[in-house]
Amino acid sequence: MSPVPTSPLTLLIIDDSAAVRAVVRSYFCSDERFAVVGEAADGPSGRSLAAQLCPSVIVLDQVMPGLCGTDVLPDIRRSCPLARIVVFSADCNSRLRDQVLELGGNACVNKTVSLDELADALSAA
Repeated sequence: MSPVPTSPLTLLIIDDSAAVRAVVRSYFCSDERFAVVGEAADGPSGRSLAAQLCPSVIVLDQVMPGLCGTDVLPDIRRSCPLARIVVFSADCNSRLRDQVLELGGNACVNKTVSLDELADALSAA
């Protein structure tokens, strides 16, 4: 009996840094567990794209011009109730982790971790 193939998790990347988006996209495009379906460079665009695409998983930067990750997280959660939302921050301290969980996020991951660890967090969230 052969294993049942599983569909890749659809992934939306929301980060104001083009370089971070490019690195994350490149990594996840080579991981068969994921299919990158969109990218946004700011909170409002990310919120709109999430509502439009309703991806399986979302990498959401915390610090962005205008609206930060925790500002748009509740709206994204409402439009994508089943999505796994991981806030990806340069400073994911215990206060931010608590706030992310209170707002409906699944996890907060430091940008200092390896992309393998981010992928594991997205898969497990």
